[in-house]
Amino acid sequence: MARNAAGLSQAIRELAALRSEFWSDVFVPGSDQEFNPELEKAWRVADLIELGELMCQDALHREESCGGHFREEHQTEDGEAKRDGCSGLGVEGGRTSGRTAQGGTGI
Repeated sequence: MARNAAGLSQAIRELAALRSEFWSDVFVPGSDQEFNPELEKAWRVADLIELGELMCQDALHREESCGGHFREEHQTEDGEAKRDGCSGLGVEGGRTSGRTAQGGTGI
């Protein structure tokens, strides 16, 4: 999946507009006198919009290609993903804490 700064910035703007439209137009049928599953659905939509914004912001601030997240601005002259060791602390960065199920360190 290839991304670039311009596309990510556009996605952030579009998601912000979508969030604004959602909150101004949202309608939740039902009553406030009992459990309302429609309210839960509305909250899930709001959560997904927020998650999309956060993912785009994270991808925009990442200064490398990491895992399946290829940044067009961060590639080698041969068109391969340019990596700096995936600066995160998770498994995708090659660093884990504790031991694996096989007894190794995972490093």
